Amino acid sequence: MPNGSRTSMGTLRVDTNTSSTAGAGPTTSQAGTTTTAGPPVSAVGDQTARAIDGLLRTMQQTLSALGSTFDVLGEQTIGVATLGPAVDAKIKIENARQRVRDQHTSQDAAMQQTKANVTERVTAQIRTVLRPKVDELVATKVGEYIEGRVRAQLAAQISEHVNLDELQDYRRRIEEVKLKLHNAEAIRHNTRLEYPYPEPIQKLRRPLPAPGAPLGTAPGAGAQEGGPGTPSLAHPNTVDEIVGIDAVRARCLRKEYGIKRAPVDGETQAQVDADVELEDESAEDGEDGASGTANGNANGNANGNANGAAGRGRGQGGGNQRGGRGGRGGGSGGAGRGRGGAPGTSAPGVGAPTITPEVREQARVADLNAFLQYIGVSVISYLLCLHLSFEV
Repeated sequence: MPNGSRTSMGTLRVDTNTSSTAGAGPTTSQAGTTTTAGPPVSAVGDQTARAIDGLLRTMQQTLSALGSTFDVLGEQTIGVATLGPAVDAKIKIENARQRVRDQHTSQDAAMQQTKANVTERVTAQIRTVLRPKVDELVATKVGEYIEGRVRAQLAAQISEHVNLDELQDYRRRIEEVKLKLHNAEAIRHNTRLEYPYPEPIQKLRRPLPAPGAPLGTAPGAGAQEGGPGTPSLAHPNTVDEIVGIDAVRARCLRKEYGIKRAPVDGETQAQVDADVELEDESAEDGEDGASGTANGNANGNANGNANGAAGRGRGQGGGNQRGGRGGRGGGSGGAGRGRGGAPGTSAPGVGAPTITPEVREQARVADLNAFLQYIGVSVISYLLCLHLSFEV
């Protein structure tokens, strides 16, 4: 309540003197009339004033409390209104933070899975690709290292303790073992050849020279390229090719492989040996394995064309002279024709052994028979091919 009201009420004058009247009972006026006395008016007003004053003070206190409360509420409302965007931002930040954590968790799981896949693939690649290469590289390096150590040790010891002749002998033994192994395997292969012979003949290597002779001086080594320890260039490739081998090529094969045979009817051992020497001369330039043949008298001197296995070469025959590249041709008395070549003229010669065409053919068959037995090809196979060639 306003203070003015309280001030105006303070002007209310109430007589509170109750001592004269307190406990007074009924009074009798001077006129002789008796009246009943009630409560004093001043006491009632004083109680009312005090009650009203207390009420006013209570109401004022209540109003003050309400004002303070409303002020606090207003300040809180303003604070809440001010903190609203910040709270919203904080909520959004927490949500974003949670999403980032979830994303990091999923990415970590994906990275672990990718790492496991890559590790598995790399391990597989290492096993299948890199490991063989590494093993090969290690083996190569170890081999080079061992070879270097061995060479160094051999260089230090061989010059002091080993004789060069012994080394040559060891080398020869090793070459002989290699040659025998190769020829044994080739013979085993050739013995299984059957008609129609789909597989080629396995070529045998020529024998090594006699002990004490340097490598490369085996019989017939100069007749063909490659020297001993290598197959002869005149060696047939198939069984069918054996049918076309002429007498000179057969003797060449027999000489290069060191095959011996007995003379045929009408032939002496000297003639067999002479044929061998004749073969050695005629095949010296026969790189194509070709030797020409001619039907004629060996005492004649002829210029003719003779073909070998390759079907080319011009030969000059006369006595025991060497033919040109590709073979030897010959004639008797008149004109002679080398096999597959052109006619030639002849003149008498001297010093050559007399071999008739029949004996020469028998010698060719004997040479082929000995060579086929040496390389492991059945003679029956050769005869079958020969029979088929005659039928064709």
